[in-house]
Amino acid sequence: MAFTYALNVIGKRTVGTRKAFAGVSYGFAVTQGTAIEILSSLGLAEDLEFINADADITCVQVDAQKLLSASIDPKKQRINGQQLGFDSNLEWELSGLLKVQGDLRASERATVFLELN
Repeated sequence: MAFTYALNVIGKRTVGTRKAFAGVSYGFAVTQGTAIEILSSLGLAEDLEFINADADITCVQVDAQKLLSASIDPKKQRINGQQLGFDSNLEWELSGLLKVQGDLRASERATVFLELN
């Protein structure tokens, strides 16, 4: 079965007496191998293993700080100094991660979920 791997950034704010949420999902991989490589370099491989261990689970909250503090270079295909995608171009995938970082910087109270769609 093929999946799209995505990170969903959920921002939260209070409007009057209500809590409001807005989410944006950013795809970062279409193969399990690429997802494992990227998540491993971010220190999030255990989150993917958690999802893969149970067919009923399609999403799990991840440590947003690991994403926010990651050094991501789409041109050189590096995350935290680790070279990725030796045989492929991962610029699109890594650019999606930069968008996740931008959303996290804009919303201190954001929550991030790893999703399989």
